[in-house]
Amino acid sequence: NKAAREMKDRIQKLLGCNKNFFWMGTFHSVCLKILKKCLVRQDVQTTMGGKWFDGSFSIYDDDDQRRILKGILKEKNGDDIEPGYIKKVHAAISKFKNTVLYKGGKAQLQTPEIALQNAEGPDEEDYARCYAAYQKQLKESNAMDFDDLLFNMVYLLQTMPNLASQLAYRFRYVVVDEYQDTNDVQYELLKFLINKETNNVTVVGDDDQSIYGWRGANIQIIRNFHRDFAPVTIVKL
Repeated sequence: NKAAREMKDRIQKLLGCNKNFFWMGTFHSVCLKILKKCLVRQDVQTTMGGKWFDGSFSIYDDDDQRRILKGILKEKNGDDIEPGYIKKVHAAISKFKNTVLYKGGKAQLQTPEIALQNAEGPDEEDYARCYAAYQKQLKESNAMDFDDLLFNMVYLLQTMPNLASQLAYRFRYVVVDEYQDTNDVQYELLKFLINKETNNVTVVGDDDQSIYGWRGANIQIIRNFHRDFAPVTIVKL
């Protein structure tokens, strides 16, 4: 929220105006707004089976997330749980949610089931099972973590192509800053939001300044921009 507010403040000062810029923000803040609007719609609830999330969902911060994981691991391994292991499981779950598998040219989100199917070795299988238990608790509480805001947004648009078309029609122009730090799920979301007829997308970034690989940023996304959204105009500063 702080980052989103700062973006708006800077633009307001540059333009000398007090416009709200409702759709300006971080990937997470924009997804939060779209999800809140979509999950109160009856057609969305019907398509998602009525047992997904509703518009009153809450967001769990890092402390909430670790508390849930601690309970899951305690039930599984007993009281002797090192904080470092909780952190490791937490990071593994985040990686599952932010990394997309591409099969047959189609993007496949790593749900707990997909993560378990593709797990390599006992450690990854263990992380995938913790992921499943963790998501079950979130769903039962009608809550999402920060990664879920992006993951669930893309999942919803994959499930409801007509909803994706409506959004792409509304967003006539899309601008992304710090594009070199985009991860797989953000990239899939971006493709949904861009109107295919006009292809009006502008990105700003420098592949030499990508510093968030540890957090899931995929450097190939910026390097393939000219191919993915051709024809493009590149302006080098």
